[in-house]
Amino acid sequence: MRRVLGRIALLLSVTASAGAAAETPATESRAVEITDFGIYVAGPMTHVPAPGQLSGQRWQAEVRHVETAETIPGQLGRIFGIRFRVTDPRLIGQTLTARIRHPKLTAETGRSATESSFTTTASANGRELGHFFAFEYTYEIAEGDWTFEVVHNGRVLAAKKFRVIVNMY
Repeated sequence: MRRVLGRIALLLSVTASAGAAAETPATESRAVEITDFGIYVAGPMTHVPAPGQLSGQRWQAEVRHVETAETIPGQLGRIFGIRFRVTDPRLIGQTLTARIRHPKLTAETGRSATESSFTTTASANGRELGHFFAFEYTYEIAEGDWTFEVVHNGRVLAAKKFRVIVNMY
């Protein structure tokens, strides 16, 4: 699970982009807005210590959105996820959980997980936050539904579902 969690990046300085449809619960639709989603590319990755992650680290990099997509090819090096903006001023300074629900992943250590998460704080500067997953190891590539969520106090404020497919040819 640590390696899975270690591959998630939270990017705090990303540029604004056009809005996109997302599966956000209607009751919380104004609290967090998903601004783009799909496939991204990243500059050089830096791995930083993250003791709570399966691998003990997570990656950081500047990312650029290249394709709006809900179907994601499962390939080494592929990065996908969401960018979002906190729109409810009551959430400024509050802790948010960025969570991914995914098919069972089993690391080389034998540990398994069906969920990955980390926490962040909503800032008052109005910048977007990013929640991404990079397939850095073959065991991370799992076909099926992957759902990225933004959660506050147990409530899902925004969610986006992806379908990862693995082409065997």
